[in-house]
Amino acid sequence: MEAPESYYEPKETERLYTRVITMDDAKLWEEWIMDPIATEHFPDSIKLSPEKSVDWIQRILDRYSKKAFGFHAIHRKDSHELVGQCGLLAQEVHGQPEIEVGYSFLRKHWGNGFAPEAAKMFMDLAFNEYEFDSIISLISPGNLNSQRVAQKNGLVKTIPFDFHGIPVEVWRKDK
Repeated sequence: MEAPESYYEPKETERLYTRVITMDDAKLWEEWIMDPIATEHFPDSIKLSPEKSVDWIQRILDRYSKKAFGFHAIHRKDSHELVGQCGLLAQEVHGQPEIEVGYSFLRKHWGNGFAPEAAKMFMDLAFNEYEFDSIISLISPGNLNSQRVAQKNGLVKTIPFDFHGIPVEVWRKDK
C-alpha cells in the first residue's frame, strides 16, 4: 500500500491545516511525549523522555521515505498553533494490509473537536481520492477519548488484535 505523492501535500479543513512533519518538529512534540496523560495508552518505549520525541518523528519520516503514508502536523488556522498529529498509516492486521487513520493531539487542545475533524478529513481522502474500501483505527481498550473520536466518525469496534505486543481493538468503517 503505497501513498501517492498528493498525500504529502498540505490539506485543510474549516479550522485546521496540515503540513508534512520535519525533524524540526521533535522539539514541539516533546510536550506530547512528556505528558503522562496524553501518552497513557502508548508503550513506555516511546514516551516520557525528550529523546523519544526525536524517535517518534524519525518513525514518521521513515514512513514518508517508504511511501507508507504517515502523520501530518495539524495546525489551527486562526493561530497557526500546532495542535497535534493525524494521518493515514499503512498497517498489517492479521496478515492483511489495512489503512489506518491515526491521531495524537496535545492535551491542551482536547475537547475542541480537532481530532474528529482532522481524522474525518483523512478518512474522506482515503475513501474518495484513494478509493480504499475500508479504514481502521487501532485503539487501546482503555482509550475512551480515541474511541469517541472513532465513534464520531462512524467507526465501530470489531476485533481485538495484538499490535507489536500491545493489545488493541480494531475499529473499522467501510466505504
